Amino acid sequence: MQAALGSKWRNKMSNSYAIISALIFAVVAIMHVVRLVNRWTVQVGPYNVSMNVSWAALVVSALIAIWGFMQLG
Repeated sequence: MQAALGSKWRNKMSNSYAIISALIFAVVAIMHVVRLVNRWTVQVGPYNVSMNVSWAALVVSALIAIWGFMQLG
């Protein structure tokens, strides 16, 4: 009985982690889309961050978000 309860608790925690992680990466992907659409410039110290960085980060964060949501089903 206790092993079954532990398994349910771990599964619930795993689902919570997947939801939170997927949501965070989805928000990051959305922010990259907003940056690309609005053509916002980003500067880190003396360096300008290219829009290509946002394209790459958009793809990576969107894929991780999709993978996270797929872990729920």
